[in-house]
Amino acid sequence: MEKNSKILRILIIIILILLNVFILVNHLIKENKQNETYIENKINTNIIDLENDIETENQIYEETVQNTTQVIQDQISNMNEDERVQAYFGEFIDKIENKNYKEAYNLLNEEYKKQYFPNENDFENYVQTTYPKGNLAVKYNSFDRKGEIYTLSVTIYSITNSDEPQLSQTIVIRENGVNDFKISFSK
Repeated sequence: MEKNSKILRILIIIILILLNVFILVNHLIKENKQNETYIENKINTNIIDLENDIETENQIYEETVQNTTQVIQDQISNMNEDERVQAYFGEFIDKIENKNYKEAYNLLNEEYKKQYFPNENDFENYVQTTYPKGNLAVKYNSFDRKGEIYTLSVTIYSITNSDEPQLSQTIVIRENGVNDFKISFSK
């Protein structure tokens, strides 16, 4: 009997140890799941916060662009027509001077582009070989209007390199609306 009693005690101890191990493992699994849920919630919250921040920054950017565009529209609409047309051509020259050839190319009249500059590289090569180098200035020699078509006679020269030859051109600007224009020029 004593032997049976020892075995029974050992069995009870083993069962209690196994029960404690089982309870501990369950507790650890539950705690791990809670940590995973917490981390997952935290990640989701951070993602939502980032998305909101990006959306807010995009809205601020869009509002800034709209406000800037409106200020430019207001300034241009308050100019008389020769100042307005000179501002359009000044924008074109500024893009050339800053080597923003794609943007300058996009200001050209579509039919004019097809005839003289079928692609952007043709235009860029023309500008690089024809226009003076350095900081450019424009002398406006004459101004004429026929409907929504404006004609300017200009002399383009470098203010930083007096050795550069001047370029005389006739510029044609078609104004479709305030700050909505297309350019072509004598070649």
